[in-house]
Amino acid sequence: MFKQPFSFEGRIRRTEFCLSLLIYSFTSQIVVVLTAGSPVFILLLVPLIWFLWAQGAKRCHDLGNNGWFQLIPFYVFWL
Repeated sequence: MFKQPFSFEGRIRRTEFCLSLLIYSFTSQIVVVLTAGSPVFILLLVPLIWFLWAQGAKRCHDLGNNGWFQLIPFYVFWL
């Protein structure tokens, strides 16, 4: 699990995707609380969003779809 978490290539199962969402949620809350209103906030938020998009693209690949499918509104519920 979590081999190359920032890569857009490969596949992941539901378990790893759900753990990725939990990690993202927990980490983003910490970043918001500690750095809200400072320029460091953006610098810390960019890797978190990259991580979330990469994991979503891998989950799309596992379902047989292109990674761009995650841009469809409410598609995350299908993932």
